[in-house]
Amino acid sequence: MVASVQMRHSFAVLGSLLALICLGGCGNTPTDPDPAYSIESRTPGIAEQRFGKWMEGSVRARSAGVDGLYYAYYDTDTSTPTHLSPMISAEVLRYRLGLGEIAAAREIGEALLPWQAQISADTRRSRNAGAYPSEIAAREDGSFEARYLYDSYDSLAVAEALLDLFDATSDVRYLKSAERVGSWIRDVMSQGDTFALWLSNLDAPMKAVTDAGDFDNRIAVGRTLFFLPTLHRLSERTGDESYAALASRAATWLLDAQTPSGAFYDHYDPGYPPVAFDPDRFAPFGSDGSVVADDSLRAGLAAWQLGYTDAADSLADWVPDASGGVPGYLSLANGGEHFPGANIPYHDVISSSLHAALIERNGGDASEAREFVLGLQDADGGWHWGWTVDAPEVVGTLQSTLTGLWAFVDLLPQG
Repeated sequence: MVASVQMRHSFAVLGSLLALICLGGCGNTPTDPDPAYSIESRTPGIAEQRFGKWMEGSVRARSAGVDGLYYAYYDTDTSTPTHLSPMISAEVLRYRLGLGEIAAAREIGEALLPWQAQISADTRRSRNAGAYPSEIAAREDGSFEARYLYDSYDSLAVAEALLDLFDATSDVRYLKSAERVGSWIRDVMSQGDTFALWLSNLDAPMKAVTDAGDFDNRIAVGRTLFFLPTLHRLSERTGDESYAALASRAATWLLDAQTPSGAFYDHYDPGYPPVAFDPDRFAPFGSDGSVVADDSLRAGLAAWQLGYTDAADSLADWVPDASGGVPGYLSLANGGEHFPGANIPYHDVISSSLHAALIERNGGDASEAREFVLGLQDADGGWHWGWTVDAPEVVGTLQSTLTGLWAFVDLLPQG
């Protein structure tokens, strides 16, 4: 029943589960955070202008049916973009709005809307209705189709962007599309007990569902927490409090996934066949106690956004001084470098940006991390997603659109 995703940050099938859980939320009491950071219109500098040219020349789709959408990666070895992504397109949309480029943002929004409508109209896909596909792929005849996976957090990222676009344009179509995502999250992805995938209602969205209706019944901690503000914002825009109520219930128990070290577990695993809720079923990414750095940092930023500043402080203290760079995998126990298996240690560039964002929100100086990220820009204006730790060189051949976006803008949900 578990769908796999062939991407760097897909979840592994887990072996043994650790049980260092903070029952009762580790003392996490919500406090009023500083005013939420927002994307503000600004004039890009030279490095950002270079990135903009790279993005338009390397990862923008221009074929009929997908013109205006963006690819997640660009392969420098083959000089081709890969993984056409509604989620990445949505983040580019938000980035364009931050530059005051409303027309460009609308172009992306118009390219996104038909994909939700097409899927929702397919009566064979009742479990996908309201969602956005995680990837769009070309057919042999040159047309395009949604691929098999519908990830909860990818669709919530699109909803966040559409709420931004609604706020900028007052075009109710964008709000309605975001609301359809919210309804899918509430009525399908958060109903694992209805589909016999949980023994009781866990009040949080399952990770993903395929176009065949097969669910991944696990609940990601960092990514779920990160997008809960989107559900609160959706309630504010629609007047339907059910979205915010779901977000509040999810936050209550997912914040219990913070360990005494300050780290957050990677996910909750209900098992399959499912077993009764047990806090010991919170688990790291790997059976060796490793967690993915970017998702861990998203949990800390989410805690800050939701008002749990003590939890955010604890997470920030868990990550050691990385001199700007953050390893791609960290130890649940102490935050140190902890790569599973035979992985070559590398710095995950987007994690450095996420770490900088968390430091700044906790009142610290993140200039070293910001400079580290900007210093890794490639000559063509793009960013490779990773650099080896010992002898700095790029990891693989893929440049990452999202890594470049986060180099300039903290793309936090604005709820």
